[in-house]
Amino acid sequence: MTPINAFLVGIGTMTALAVGMLWFVRAPLMALLRDLCREEHRAQFWAKIYAVSVVLLVLLAVLIEPPEASDAGIVPFVEFVAMFRAGMVGLLAAVGLLAFVALQFIQAQDAERRRQRGA
Repeated sequence: MTPINAFLVGIGTMTALAVGMLWFVRAPLMALLRDLCREEHRAQFWAKIYAVSVVLLVLLAVLIEPPEASDAGIVPFVEFVAMFRAGMVGLLAAVGLLAFVALQFIQAQDAERRRQRGA
């Protein structure tokens, strides 16, 4: 396999993994966003922004560690694993960022609800 082919396979694999993860969390994410945003069009907007961010962050992470061309034209397995690892870091960063932002909104809404009940 040539370095370019291996790189393209790596990009395709990580993009497919990111899309699969987005599909897996789609329903719970939309339910959470509907609750947080209180309006469907806002929830749809943030879901789409998140989906685009996940894919772009994964692609950016993969591009950080492209494989180096070897003399024989074959990409060593170690370099492919490094590229895959970078993509996974990007995917986990995107999920972690969503969790952090959602947690901030949930805490703010919970505090507001407690304040309204107490008033």
